[in-house]
Amino acid sequence: MRSGRLPEVPEVWWMRWLGDEAGQQRSDRSADDSRTETPITLLSWSGKIVHLPLFAHVGPYFLPKKDVADRYFSTYMDYVHPALMILHRETFTAQYHRAWFVRPPRRWLAVLNLVFAIGCCYNRFITNKGSGGDGSLNDLIFLNRACRLSLNENIFLEPTDLQQVQIETLAALYLVISGQTDRASTMASLALRSALTLGINIWPEDRRLQYGSKEARNRLWWSVYLLDHLIISMNGRVSSIGGGFNTTLLPIPYDENHSRPEVAHVGNPTPHMTWLKMTLFQTDEERRTSADGLATCEPSASVIFHCEVDLATITHNILNAVSSSQAPLEHPSCQNFRIINLSLSLDSWHAKLPQFCRFSESPQSDRLRLNGEPAQFFCGKVRLALGYYTSRIILYLPYFAMKCSRLPSHPKPQCCSRSSSRSRTSSMNTAAAINLITNNGDPVPSNNARSPSIRNACSARLLDGIVLTCLRSACSVVDIFPSSPDIKWVTIYTPLWSVRHYLMQATTVLLLGILYMNRSSALDSDRVSDSLIGGGVFDDGISRTRLLGLIHKAFQWLYTLSQLNPANKLAFGSYNTLTRRIVPALAFNT
Repeated sequence: MRSGRLPEVPEVWWMRWLGDEAGQQRSDRSADDSRTETPITLLSWSGKIVHLPLFAHVGPYFLPKKDVADRYFSTYMDYVHPALMILHRETFTAQYHRAWFVRPPRRWLAVLNLVFAIGCCYNRFITNKGSGGDGSLNDLIFLNRACRLSLNENIFLEPTDLQQVQIETLAALYLVISGQTDRASTMASLALRSALTLGINIWPEDRRLQYGSKEARNRLWWSVYLLDHLIISMNGRVSSIGGGFNTTLLPIPYDENHSRPEVAHVGNPTPHMTWLKMTLFQTDEERRTSADGLATCEPSASVIFHCEVDLATITHNILNAVSSSQAPLEHPSCQNFRIINLSLSLDSWHAKLPQFCRFSESPQSDRLRLNGEPAQFFCGKVRLALGYYTSRIILYLPYFAMKCSRLPSHPKPQCCSRSSSRSRTSSMNTAAAINLITNNGDPVPSNNARSPSIRNACSARLLDGIVLTCLRSACSVVDIFPSSPDIKWVTIYTPLWSVRHYLMQATTVLLLGILYMNRSSALDSDRVSDSLIGGGVFDDGISRTRLLGLIHKAFQWLYTLSQLNPANKLAFGSYNTLTRRIVPALAFNT
């Protein structure tokens, strides 16, 4: 079971655990199987194997042709900036248009070259014409220019400023997109420390600083936070950012033109505190006020960014909770309360979403529904949906695995009752779970006050709800993607830097669901096992056939993503090998 900090990439760790569990069901395999296979402990991947060349003759102050530069610049602003508002769009765009007439400062030019490098990568994937049709090494040339300008051996000898934070954050983002997760982790940590050094994680009280400048600093901080959060979720490490590090507030849900009249009232500290408080720390009344306020906001990328940041703070706490080294030492009732509190925070965040951001049937339902207007915010809804369902998976996967590990590999048939749960939602599961672990609002009585059989029944019912919600979330992640893999679609509509991680995480849960179905169905040989989820709980919407279909779809997408960079290819190869070790025990053919 997962306990504390993972020693490696989470998906690999979980797949190895799943392989060990599935191995208990392979006793019927021939002992003299002569097939030579790579030991499962050697299967992993790391971005460190990919070489990043350094070019000695790159002119750091050279600018590309204006039409090429415009293409890369607009690609970045259209597809990357809405998700990570590292730059102030209006200010930087005005500076960009002047750069061809007045020589720009060194650090600003480093920022621009990193924008070109990222835009070049995106353009290559969208057009499928090499590196934007202008040479296969264009993005590396831009990266080398940025390194020569501001990421060289003098980086620790120069004072840190906001542009240096932008440079380090953009460099980390480029490395993540390129599959260099280990290098990206180092660079993101540097950006985080630089941001903390400048204090942009603290809301400035200086009245001389214009509110627009304050908000630009605020969005830069949250972009650093989002990128660091993404990387620690990918490499299985506990973040160094605790609750005390961050005293700033959520980004305002308005466009970047801070001179607009509706922005003026946000600068007032009192409503500002209530309006932009994180869901984690809001009271019920504050959450209702916040939801009403978001509903009145004009649809924009800034509203989606506001919601993404709010969700990331919840997921960040989930990661720290499930990865804490103290988690295995806690009493089960404390673990139950943590699950419920974090699940309630996710429910509250989901219920607060304004209509144009909604990706489910209703605020009370988790069932995926991405159709609807306005269509121009479809990519924002996809990002919110992927983040939300993945947060559910991160929270519930350790407990789902615990539930599965408790089932015997070859159980004796016994009676179990069937109850339909097709219409249940995670919110309803959360409410039911609260009733299981509370008594009229008070904590569960001590062990002496409640019989072991009742406690065990409550724990089993709570885990049953966790199993269903975790599987539904994994199904929803895969359902987001079209039936036929398409690099252009995934580049335009998803966060390209994290989509592989989301798919692999969901696939792990689906494979665990198959193993769990096999073990659970053996508990009652007289029942149809195709829709059995476990513990006497059924969901007609989650069948073995559906899970196998989603696994096949996910692997098609992972194979397509493996063509983007060598790290993705290595990841798919390792993951495919791990899965094929588990496949015989899971009783489906590939």
